Amino acid sequence: MPYDFIFEGGAQSFSFLCEVDGEVKVPDADPTYTIVDLRYGTDGAERTVQASASATLSTVSTTTTAASGPTQANDHKVTVASAVGIKEGDFLLLAKGQRDHVFIVDKIDSSDLYSLQPIPKDFASGATVVGVSSTGSFPSAEAADEDRLDSGGGPYAIEVVFVVDSVTHRRREIGFVKRTADKVWAYAHDVWRIDQTLQAQTKGQIWRVDVGLVNAHDRVRDDLRAKSLAPERVDAYALRRVVALACASDGRRQIGEHQMADHWDSQYQSTFNSVTQGVLPEGTVITNDDDEADDGTTAQRLRKFQLL
Repeated sequence: MPYDFIFEGGAQSFSFLCEVDGEVKVPDADPTYTIVDLRYGTDGAERTVQASASATLSTVSTTTTAASGPTQANDHKVTVASAVGIKEGDFLLLAKGQRDHVFIVDKIDSSDLYSLQPIPKDFASGATVVGVSSTGSFPSAEAADEDRLDSGGGPYAIEVVFVVDSVTHRRREIGFVKRTADKVWAYAHDVWRIDQTLQAQTKGQIWRVDVGLVNAHDRVRDDLRAKSLAPERVDAYALRRVVALACASDGRRQIGEHQMADHWDSQYQSTFNSVTQGVLPEGTVITNDDDEADDGTTAQRLRKFQLL
C-alpha cells in the first residue's frame, strides 16, 4: 500500500522488500533509494526530495534449533537460537540448502517464532533465519511543507535500487503526505486468510496484493460514503474482513478467475450489509425527553433523527 507520511511528523521511516519476479530476495548489499515529487517535471529542481541515500537492510541473522514445517506438531512454529531484534510483523527468510521460504512473524514466545501462515516445506534444524526488510527515511523538511501538502501532498515516488546475485533491480513505491493517516483495516495476511491459495496463484502475475489492498480500501470507503456512514461508527474488526474480501475479489478478477471473484464479491456485499446494518448515518443524534433538538426539531424519547 502507499506510504502515509504525516504532516509535521518529522523524519519518518518506511520499510520495503526487495522482490524479483514476485519473490522476496536478500540483496547483496544495502539498497539505495531516491525520493521525487511526481508533480514536477524531470528537469525541475523541486522534483528531487531526497537524493540517493542508502537504506538499512535488516541485521537479523540467526539459526533454527529444531525442525520446522508441515510434519511437525505445530507447522507455524520456528524455534531459533536467538530472537533478539525480531519483532511481530517482521518478514524473515528461512533457508536450508536449496530450500527457502519467507514468512511473517505473527507471534513471539521466547525463542519460538510463530509464522502467520503454516510453513509449507520441511526445514531441518540448523536452517538460517535472516531479515529481508530494508528501511529508509522520508525527510522532515518535506513532511513540514504546508504548500506542497495543500497542493495534494504528493504523489511521491520512492525509487529503490538493489542488487541480487550481481544483477541490478529497480522498483518504485508511492507515498503521500497527509494531515492524518487514513485508517488501514486489513493487510496482506488478512487476504491470505480469506483466500488461502490466492498468494501462490498470483505469484509472478501482474496483480500485487499491496495495490489490491489500496483498491479494496477505496471501495469500502466509497461504499461507506454512499450510505453516509462514518468509518468510526463501524466495528474496525468487522471492516478488516470486508476489506480482505474486496481484495480477494479484486485479485481473482485480475487473474481471470471471474467465478471465484464473483463468489468473493457476493461475500463482500453480504458482509458489508451485515456490519453496517443499524449503524446511524453521519449527523445522526439520539435525544431524550430532556434534550432540546437542534434547529427546532421536536425532541422525543430516544427518537432518532438526522440533522439537515
